Amino acid sequence: MTDNHENDRTYIYVGTIGAKGHGKTTLTAAITHVLAKEHLSAPQSFASIDDAPEYTTNAGVTYRSSMVDYVSKSYVYFHSDCPDYMDYVKGLITGHLRMGTAILVVSIDVGFNRETDEYLRLLRSMGIGNVIVYINKADKIHDEAFISEMASLITEQLEEAGYDRALSPVIVGSAKKALEGDPKWEKSIKALVQAMEDYVVPPVPLKDQPFVMPVEDIFMVSWRDTLARSRITSGTLYKNDELELVGIRDTQHTRCSSIEVERRLKDSAQATELAAVGLKGIDREDIEEGMVLGKNGSIKPYTRFEALLYCLTGDEGGRKTPLHNGFEGDFRLHYLDVAGTASWPRDIEMMVPGDELNVTVRLSKSMAMKAGVKFEVRQHDQVVAVGRVTCPID
Repeated sequence: MTDNHENDRTYIYVGTIGAKGHGKTTLTAAITHVLAKEHLSAPQSFASIDDAPEYTTNAGVTYRSSMVDYVSKSYVYFHSDCPDYMDYVKGLITGHLRMGTAILVVSIDVGFNRETDEYLRLLRSMGIGNVIVYINKADKIHDEAFISEMASLITEQLEEAGYDRALSPVIVGSAKKALEGDPKWEKSIKALVQAMEDYVVPPVPLKDQPFVMPVEDIFMVSWRDTLARSRITSGTLYKNDELELVGIRDTQHTRCSSIEVERRLKDSAQATELAAVGLKGIDREDIEEGMVLGKNGSIKPYTRFEALLYCLTGDEGGRKTPLHNGFEGDFRLHYLDVAGTASWPRDIEMMVPGDELNVTVRLSKSMAMKAGVKFEVRQHDQVVAVGRVTCPID
């Protein structure tokens, strides 16, 4: 990618999704080749993208993903392409794979199928509401009326899945022909990039989101207020900000009396920084690891929540036997292990290693919670599953 002004642009994380054989990896390669002619990307071959490297998360979960990058007038795109559905599941649940916009690739001679529906459910669970549709392999169909009818049908199916058709443009093209350099179909790639330019919802920078910081360590200094130390998850904190201490016990109110970053006192700290925060009026016995600091109302306590859960395989360090409905475990949230149970609809008897499932979790104590919070599940000090909160309940 060559551009002297790319630092002036917003970063967008996008991914191609779609059923096997519909052409998502071909489309990813085609985007790089078409944009390379305008010096907006480095061309990547289909083979290099298809040969996706394997990544291992701290919990032992493995997934494969390739990434390409390119630019448009307003954005710098980091574009992920995974070999199959479970790679996306594992990457998104653990947070290692970032995606704010999805390009849904649908082959015109097949349309929506079960795998397409699974992808859309996954996107909804992960809170990804920005979807652009690329109807692929249109070079095989020479009936314009059929193409138009298929585009309308796909738009209707997208609406049934909960997406707004006004915010989900549909592009018709042929990724293979565009990759081969056919000018007619290269136009569809340019139209796709323009649709991203027009319809992408830029992410809110972490530093501009509500302030949230889980409490990892607690320090007492005789001449200062109680110090809570951890890495700031989101937002920006200023000295004298009013704060809440949420989770485990009743919510407590406090004020930020000092901020220390890298052993230096500062007037503010922001997301990703490791900070020690002085808490006015909070005694040592009032605070525990696992509580969460937040600006007033930014996060609330819950004991029950819905989540998407992935069961690790034996090769990933997990179980070799299934998890049964209502299983018990220690749910690690905000640096604390909390006893809890996970259940799912009664018609599903068990969750075998390598499966993903929407579950309802009940914890033994209230914890600060919001959609997107990631957690691990342990049994006898072994990580057996990883999950991501989709909806707090009560």
